[in-house]
Amino acid sequence: MERMDTGADADVVVLALAAGRLTVPVELRSRDESRQAWRRLAHVQVGYRGALPRLTADESSAFFAEMAALLERADDALARTPGVPLAQALGLPLPATPPEPARHQPPTTLCALPFRALDIDTQGHARPCCLFAEPLRDETGRPFSVREHGLTEIWQSAALAKLRQDMLDGKQVPACARCWQAEAVGAQSRREYYFLRRPELATADLSKTVRLEDLSLCPGNLCNLKCRTCGPASSSSVALEWRNLPETAAQLPIIQRARQEVPPIENWLLDNDVMRLSLQALSRQLQRVEFVGGEPSVIDAHFDLLRDWVAMGRAKEIELDYTLNGTRIPEAARELWPAFRRVNVRVSLDAVGARFEYLRYPAKWSTVSQNTLWFREIGANVHVVVNATLSAYNVLYLHELIAWAHAQELILGLSPVFDPPYFDPAILPDAAKRAVAATLMPLPLTGELRQNVEGLLLALDRRPASAADQALFFAQTHLIDAVRGQSFAQTFPELAAFLDWDDRLTRIPRPV
Repeated sequence: MERMDTGADADVVVLALAAGRLTVPVELRSRDESRQAWRRLAHVQVGYRGALPRLTADESSAFFAEMAALLERADDALARTPGVPLAQALGLPLPATPPEPARHQPPTTLCALPFRALDIDTQGHARPCCLFAEPLRDETGRPFSVREHGLTEIWQSAALAKLRQDMLDGKQVPACARCWQAEAVGAQSRREYYFLRRPELATADLSKTVRLEDLSLCPGNLCNLKCRTCGPASSSSVALEWRNLPETAAQLPIIQRARQEVPPIENWLLDNDVMRLSLQALSRQLQRVEFVGGEPSVIDAHFDLLRDWVAMGRAKEIELDYTLNGTRIPEAARELWPAFRRVNVRVSLDAVGARFEYLRYPAKWSTVSQNTLWFREIGANVHVVVNATLSAYNVLYLHELIAWAHAQELILGLSPVFDPPYFDPAILPDAAKRAVAATLMPLPLTGELRQNVEGLLLALDRRPASAADQALFFAQTHLIDAVRGQSFAQTFPELAAFLDWDDRLTRIPRPV
């Protein structure tokens, strides 16, 4: 392995591997007991500047083998020479050029979202982002609600001011735990993604430039699907189904809690005018608005907001983001989307064929797969990608979705499930995890998808298989199968074998 010329990147040594490059920070010194934590610091830079030619299966296997060998070598080197920079410990020549003058770097605990963005959930509560653990609260301790509070009031609240200051002071905010969990296993967090999407914020003095520019809206939980990994807060269809489940559902605390706490249908855009007036007042500074669900394509009231922006002449300055289930293409979308600067459509696809129809019941694969392609016909400003919610259900079959997305020339994103814990892919038996790796490692992946797959394989090892969570996975799956007349074992036969499904059926009574 030789050091490559890194140009201005004088703080790293770049190693040429069989099918890519590894960027090694020069100043990395400590040997962490976790291989995954080390891997995050010295990560695969696929190709140079993120560009990687297509690989054959043999080349891909050679690349992973060389990566594994390098990780072992690095661990040994850091153990023998504690406190010495990794590049020196490996015997690599350090960059000849001096490092660039230090620039303002944000604390590792800093997130730009509270300084630029708000997220309004399906019940009308506000958060700095969708992963924040709890709603923002007013001075009396009550959650802010867009039914009662304007966006400006929420944005200027003491709760957000304290959160921003805590981050500027270098504090790791507990409510941001999901980002820290993702980063700990090498996955890209929401915090990191936002800096990647808006790199200018990484060096900005955020304390002096607080401005609401990005808004994520979940207008309600109105949805026409009952996705397996979804819950009542995000789907009115799931809410209605769960309220009518048999009493055997009592063994699943998440179902019992949701049946008691979440109303069947929420749609705060329909039952108040506070939000619309707030958006009109803030429209001059908005750059991006995201619509999530529920299912935005069946919440027609949100199109009135788009009409307001078109009438105000703001549409050409606003980027729209949608997360859709792909079951319908509203005529209002065909009418309004071409007027906006850019429209990003993220279609949720967790599998293909019968497995898709099981996971996103009662959607039909033939309809959704065709609509995914037809979204691209609406206008040149409409950009379509697909995203898979990765769970214990579908991780073994991810290669099938990768193949379909590649054939359709669609970018595929991956979103692992961590909650409830028994849907987490990491609960699977070790044999199933090895089978996942065997299906994914030889694939000729490129760019971000390749990095995400590598992160997934690392995440599978972050904790051992859990018999207790497997039992909960079985209990909920078997319960919903009985209600819907579906069969997990017939739809996912290979996974069912790893989970000893037939044996579990003989030991656990039917719920209905």
